[in-house]
Amino acid sequence: MTINREIEREADTLASELMLPSSEFRQDMSEMDIPALKEKYDHASWEVICRRWADERPAVLTIYDNMRLTSRSAPEKLNFPPKPSSVEIELIMECYNQRRHISGNVEGNIELDLRAFYVDVGSEFKRVLLITEMPSVDF
Repeated sequence: MTINREIEREADTLASELMLPSSEFRQDMSEMDIPALKEKYDHASWEVICRRWADERPAVLTIYDNMRLTSRSAPEKLNFPPKPSSVEIELIMECYNQRRHISGNVEGNIELDLRAFYVDVGSEFKRVLLITEMPSVDF
């Protein structure tokens, strides 16, 4: 099972590199937010763009499909809890209910920038991608 996940992750990385060339995408990341990146790279999915964003920053990507947690990942060097916090879940549910992108901030021991993206993939499938970024963490 682990080998399949490793192979899948490598395939995702290769596909991401083909759709979002590193040097150009990194430059764009410094100048654009995620919706603007999606508009520029309209051939790439929201998930691919959010994964690349999370891989390049101290950030966690949490994916909910039809209101169920399906994925939670972050760069290898970032230690993160396996389950979303109550604040993250609250923003995800608000995003589902309002059917639009939502942002929020949490101040505390570690500052968190939260951005939830609502993606309507069809009548039977609703997805929210949550980026939880820790801007005060050295990366």
